[in-house]
Amino acid sequence: MRKLLIITLTIFCLGSISAQKKGERETIKISATINESPESVTLSWAKISTVSNYRIYKRNDLDTAQWGSPVKVNMVNDTTFTDSDVLVGEGYEYYVTAGSGNSSFHGYAYSGIKKQADFYMGNTLLLIDEAYKNALSSEISRLEEDLLNEGWNVTSLFIPRTMSVQDVKSSIDIEAKNLDNRLKTIFIIGHVPVPYSGDYGGDLPPPDGHVVGSGGHTGAWSADTYYACFDGNWTDTRVNNTTGSRSRNYNIVGDGKLDQSRLPGNVNYELGRVDLFDMPAFSKSDTELVRDYLNRNHSYRTGKAQTIKRALVDDNFGSLNLSSTGWNNFTSFYTPDSVTSKDYFTEMKTAPYQWSYGCGAGSYTSCSGVGRTSDFAADSLQSIFTILAGSYFGDWDIRNNLLKAPLANSALVSFWGGIPKWYIHTMALGKNIGFGAKESMNNRGDYFTGNFNSSHNGAHMALMGDPTLKLNYIQPPTNASGTSADNKITLSWNAAPGQVDGYHVYRVFDYQGTTTQLSKTPITELSFVDSTNRSDGSYSYIIRAVKYDTTNSGSYELLSPGINTAVEFKYENTVGITDLNKDNVMVYPNPASDVVHLKLVISKDQTAYANLLDISGKIILSQQINAETTSDIVVSGLQNGVYHLAIKVGAQTLNKALVISK
Repeated sequence: MRKLLIITLTIFCLGSISAQKKGERETIKISATINESPESVTLSWAKISTVSNYRIYKRNDLDTAQWGSPVKVNMVNDTTFTDSDVLVGEGYEYYVTAGSGNSSFHGYAYSGIKKQADFYMGNTLLLIDEAYKNALSSEISRLEEDLLNEGWNVTSLFIPRTMSVQDVKSSIDIEAKNLDNRLKTIFIIGHVPVPYSGDYGGDLPPPDGHVVGSGGHTGAWSADTYYACFDGNWTDTRVNNTTGSRSRNYNIVGDGKLDQSRLPGNVNYELGRVDLFDMPAFSKSDTELVRDYLNRNHSYRTGKAQTIKRALVDDNFGSLNLSSTGWNNFTSFYTPDSVTSKDYFTEMKTAPYQWSYGCGAGSYTSCSGVGRTSDFAADSLQSIFTILAGSYFGDWDIRNNLLKAPLANSALVSFWGGIPKWYIHTMALGKNIGFGAKESMNNRGDYFTGNFNSSHNGAHMALMGDPTLKLNYIQPPTNASGTSADNKITLSWNAAPGQVDGYHVYRVFDYQGTTTQLSKTPITELSFVDSTNRSDGSYSYIIRAVKYDTTNSGSYELLSPGINTAVEFKYENTVGITDLNKDNVMVYPNPASDVVHLKLVISKDQTAYANLLDISGKIILSQQINAETTSDIVVSGLQNGVYHLAIKVGAQTLNKALVISK
């Protein structure tokens, strides 16, 4: 323990006298140049004269845990790499690294050519402070609508401030199971009970290095990761640590605070929180501060709030590699000349920056060389996303905490970046920030951790802000309408403001809740005719503007929020419908265990749907069935029992019982 204390003090003293900027120096700033025909991605970076070579890695799947072997090793003067094994519409992650003596150099990029957007974002759970249920009802409803318009499926749950953290987590688990374990993101709004976890100063050093005798930031820290990590075993049975300088951090067996300093398993869900409780430095109540935040959130994600696409770094720890979290991520978004070293408050009081980074010696309410919570309360800054690093304030559940303060000013996101490293470079091709936050929390060495006080994969890691937010937004089209006639649906809309490359059109069948993208490439007209539908019903059509946005990592489909219009459709058969009966429907095997084969003997111009319902009548599976061919329905994930199979062709429906037996 004494050895750790000496190391910590030495590092911080060096940081105060050295003018070197280690964080920037050890970042490999990758720029990507793309070519659509022939398809290629070319990476380039500045020469590092002290190394002998650069190792370049690539992976096609962001879910792949290992980089494998280098795809190329370049000598020191060769600072480019061209990859011709790429396809338009796909994304690829690259890692360039080098070493020299005690220094290591790292750079990451997520690159692609017109990376295809995901219309369906997944299921998000809004975990909302019950104190806001009435006071912020309109703002919460608007947020739910915004998320739906972006392709999220939204569930909202109101949580009392007095609920135990264990019961909060159980509530999350119940909602996740209700969503067939397809929950993706959790957005906590307000002072939902805060978990604490850790034996800092015992099994691991405190992330900020302040051991007993040097600030005593030991014991348990605030740990929202508990709400998102379901893989491992969280316990409250072994840690007795009361060495911290504040009783808030004491951790005693059975007190409701968890034992784990490092995550016991993978974080399963993207997670972020906006909690502006106990911030008296600001003149407004926490309710009004959250209201302001949700108003700014709405303005930004609907493309109305403007900023300048650039970033600044205010590094007051010149001999520590903390600020590379800023330099690496920012140069994924912008060219290196748009990422500059500037003073945090001096610059952003008068000039807008989309991203900002600041680090320095800290307290719970200050960051030396950057600012104090009182400065955020007094001045209006112009930054959308910010990263801060320094002692103490990464443990954020405390009065007037600095990490939360930007959210009460102009920022929509804030996190403690550098202790450990965070990787949100995937935002450069349209990923939401929650994706990168989750990857950073789960990082056990897949990305460079920074080796700072063993802080990587720590239970303390937290995203302050909305995890569904993306880097850039454009405004949607307006005034969508639809009419049904002659077995077609004709849609029209008004153009989206600004320059766009077209529009995508999606059809939602209300009975099934399934969405079909009708436009394979962006439509440049302001109208669209859907002549592919052959089934009666209530339909919603969603129209989203498309812009091929370009960052320093490549290009991608940037979708606007959607606008929708509802249409009742009646298909009038003009060629004759084959009667639907047991003689022209074959379902086998029945009983089934893994796969059911379904064959319909009907006209080729007819469209059929098969819906599988459980005994309560809930649709649990739905898919389109092709005429005169055999379609497979996978039932391996279903439990044994009797199900109801409804086969619909036009206005006709045939019902069959299906038994699942394994």
